[in-house]
Amino acid sequence: MYAFKYHRASSVADAAALVAKNAEAKLLAGGQSLVQAMKLRLAGPSDLVDLGNIADMKGIKSDGKTVTIGAMTRHAEVAGSADVKKAIPALAALASMIGDRQVRNMGTLGGAVANSDPAADYPAAVLGLGATITTNKGNHEADKFFKGLYETALGAGEILTSISFQVPKRAAYMKFKNPASRFAIVGVFVADFGGSVRVAVTGAGPCAFRQADMEKALAFYYGPLHMSLFIESVLQGAETNRALSLPEHAQTRSVIIQGDHEYGKIALATPMNYEIPSLVPDAVPPNIGYLAQSFEVADLNETARGCAAVGAEVYSGPMEIDQPGRGRCRTMIVRNPGSGFLQELFQVL
Repeated sequence: MYAFKYHRASSVADAAALVAKNAEAKLLAGGQSLVQAMKLRLAGPSDLVDLGNIADMKGIKSDGKTVTIGAMTRHAEVAGSADVKKAIPALAALASMIGDRQVRNMGTLGGAVANSDPAADYPAAVLGLGATITTNKGNHEADKFFKGLYETALGAGEILTSISFQVPKRAAYMKFKNPASRFAIVGVFVADFGGSVRVAVTGAGPCAFRQADMEKALAFYYGPLHMSLFIESVLQGAETNRALSLPEHAQTRSVIIQGDHEYGKIALATPMNYEIPSLVPDAVPPNIGYLAQSFEVADLNETARGCAAVGAEVYSGPMEIDQPGRGRCRTMIVRNPGSGFLQELFQVL
């Protein structure tokens, strides 16, 4: 590596002053990316400003509504924190999946988020939980923070000091990982906040991003239909893909939902590395052959209001009809705002 000057900052203000004096200086958090780049001479800072001695940038606080984690908190500390496990178990689980033990005991939350590696895990949690990123100069919203490959909204001399995560009703993170580095080839963080759902993806683009269509689809199932997540998985492998009539190397993310509806459990399938033609636009009156599922609800009026709240377009109804095996029903058909599929909702009278 190239020669450099080493500084150990005693405070955030001290670190900011040191960086301001040296245009080519770099901040050192856990060093899991920067030091490796320096060893390969891909980076050659004139000065390294070590943040490891700043107590104000460490620690975890939870107040029931948010969990605030200092930027210099190690991955292992997040994974093992009783407060994080109680408030946001998915965040603790995510931290436990990062790299190996050495990486988890050296790497930091702030370093991982500020670096914006396209395959890093934490950016998915930051976006999925609608976090607030706090720096020595102010706050950043998660949705406006990640700009591109190794690029964030941090300005010159700006130091990430902590991140506050909203506590969701429930959340989950899963990834298809590289077997050597354990980086996410693709990872998805899903958070249900009761009235809204956030879905964030890492590993599948130049930086982490939100998946709006899946958010709308899940909001439809979680909200007006009061359904719950049953299992998430990635379907892949030559034998599986042959059975599904898919390309041999296809990867398909499958989210299985369960609830009180006619089909017991349903699956939402999202292509990850291939495309399929959409037949939904062909489902126009009088042909409604693309009706995906039928759901019985306790109160159609209440469900209709819930559908309107999540942007589910009313395709037909409400109307009263006699249905074989059901009797007299009030029924309506709506278009799922995420998938675009038509879905029947009915109330037995």
